[in-house]
Amino acid sequence: AARRLQARAARRGHRAELLHVFHLLPAFLVRMGGDVLDTALKLPHVKYIEEDAYVFAQSIPWNLGRIVPPQPSSGAYSPPNKGDLVEIYLLDTGVQSTHREIEGRVTVTGFESVPEEDGSHFHRQASRCDSHGTHVAGVLSGRDAGVATGANIRSLRVLNCQGKGTVSGTLMALEFIQRMLGARPEAPLVLLLPLAGAHSPALNAGCRRMARMGAVVVAAAGNYKDDACLYSPASEPEVITVGATDSEDQPASIGTLGTNFGRCVDLFAPGDDIIGASSDCSTCFTAQSGTSQAAAHVAG
Repeated sequence: AARRLQARAARRGHRAELLHVFHLLPAFLVRMGGDVLDTALKLPHVKYIEEDAYVFAQSIPWNLGRIVPPQPSSGAYSPPNKGDLVEIYLLDTGVQSTHREIEGRVTVTGFESVPEEDGSHFHRQASRCDSHGTHVAGVLSGRDAGVATGANIRSLRVLNCQGKGTVSGTLMALEFIQRMLGARPEAPLVLLLPLAGAHSPALNAGCRRMARMGAVVVAAAGNYKDDACLYSPASEPEVITVGATDSEDQPASIGTLGTNFGRCVDLFAPGDDIIGASSDCSTCFTAQSGTSQAAAHVAG
């Protein structure tokens, strides 16, 4: 269908540039003008056309005590197991894998599919670019402030230094994971998508495919104080969609907005003022808030 579209567009003096053919689902990514849209819609086997869209990072230690009661003797967080046998694939910004909280348990896969940052003079400072991903990784598996303190993380970069990514980039990351794993994962597998964008049938379909392969797919509900069913991948029924609560066990306020809500949210987890690894230095900590942090608690 992609080649046929290119040929028909060329005959009419237009251009349709094929960027990627997906194997995760029967789809392809193409750059084309609105004048080619009609031609594309008339192609056989084309069910729908979706414009590529942005997805965004969802971030703005009472939290550990909420998920596992502290030990009476020490008052310390002590989970029933550390998740040593579990692989967590994190689709986020970059991760500072040398941070003491997560050092030795993060594999940077080398996958990267991100849009250009907004602004011609944007300064790509490493600590800023890795901020969101490092904090989420710390919540997942940090030695001191993490949930699953022994889990192994594989990092895929789908969000740029401003926390912005694309639906197509996220789908390519899922496809990359599928290729790495083969038909079915051998070990327990968790995919964490701490991001949200406008409702996308394609992104939902990709997540659904991964869930049916045997992965546990966890996603942020979104920080828009809105119905989570309006966002992806939060609206996909086979994804575990996580909203955020504060230390009073109330829906978290995040900046001027707050956690998303509604029937598409499967559960709520701590997501307000969460202490975790900071990318500012290898021993730094910081507090961040959002449904990204809440989703990391559930994935961990």
